[in-house]
Amino acid sequence: MWIPDEQDGDDSNPIIGAMDEYGNCDTLTVTPAVTWYINSSVNYNSTDSFTYPNVVIEQEGYLNITNASMTMKRNATIRVKNGGKLVVNGGQINEASIVVENGGTLIIQHGGMVRLMHNGQYIAQVGSKISIISGKIE
Repeated sequence: MWIPDEQDGDDSNPIIGAMDEYGNCDTLTVTPAVTWYINSSVNYNSTDSFTYPNVVIEQEGYLNITNASMTMKRNATIRVKNGGKLVVNGGQINEASIVVENGGTLIIQHGGMVRLMHNGQYIAQVGSKISIISGKIE
């Protein structure tokens, strides 16, 4: 995400800002764009409290949520497209709807959890790959 007049310390994570002289990255405080598109490998292990917009994991995109909590904005959706992969690895996603399209992959393991928003949807289209090894969707 680009923010005018502010250096970005990690383009793979929209909440990481400029790096100081000690190697610590600031947390960006602006609201990100309406949709966060992921088309590469992103490892999310933040303990920061941040509310995410819609997320689209595109072909060859990979979002791995490891022992962290990601909370979505009201009425936000995580969409895993053909060739994309979402892994909830001991972490948790809160207040989301999840759509896994044909050819998309969702893996929940190590006690990972997806908590759908009130009246939220979990849609696994025909041809999607779903593996809940250890964890749940509620």
